This record gives sequence, structure tokens and C-alpha cells, in this order.
Amino acid sequence: MSPPATPIDLDNALNRLGSRVKLLRDMMDMFLEDNQPMLAEIEQAYRNRDAEAMSRTAHSLKSLVGVFDATECTAAALAVEQYGNEGDFEAAENGIKILKAKIALLVEVIETEREKFAVD
Repeated sequence: MSPPATPIDLDNALNRLGSRVKLLRDMMDMFLEDNQPMLAEIEQAYRNRDAEAMSRTAHSLKSLVGVFDATECTAAALAVEQYGNEGDFEAAENGIKILKAKIALLVEVIETEREKFAVD
């Protein structure tokens, strides 16, 4: 049985960032710092039935995870963004659960991988 695929493509991300290792490391640090507050904002917007805030924050999170070519996280954030745009809170409930699970996995991977991108 082969190991599960890594949910990110850091080689492609680094290439897209012009091979700037420090920038990639900074983006990793930003993600690790900002993902939980952003998820909390999405959940609060959901509880308040604030579709605009839910969509806006999911869009920002989508942009942040997109840096790492985290396709599953990007897709999950896009789904929540679209649910917000549509005001579909019923679908958003499950979408947020999926997004949180994908983000949790991404956090684990980035915490492990970021050490490979040490900056002097």
C-alpha cells in the first residue's frame, strides 16, 4: 500500500514564488498563524448567518492555501465561499466541517515541511 499523497506541492509553490525560499517560509508561517482565526471567522459568520463575511473570509483562506498548491483545501474553501455567495447555510455546515478537516491536515504537513525551508 502506498503512502497517502501529500496535499500540497511545495516544489511548484517555490517555483511560482521565483525560488524565494524565505518568501515561501514566510507564507508558511503566515498560514500557521492565520488559519485558525480565519476558520473561527468563518464559523462565526455561519452562526450569525452572515453570508457575505463567510464568503469573504473563505475567499481569503482559499487564496492563502492556494500558495501551497493545496488543491483539496482550495476546493473546500471555494465551496464554502460559494455557499456564502448563495446564502446556502445548510450546505455550508458540512462544507465548513470538510474545510476544517482539510486545514488540519495541511497544518500538520506544513509544520513538518517548513523545516526543510530553513532560512539563514
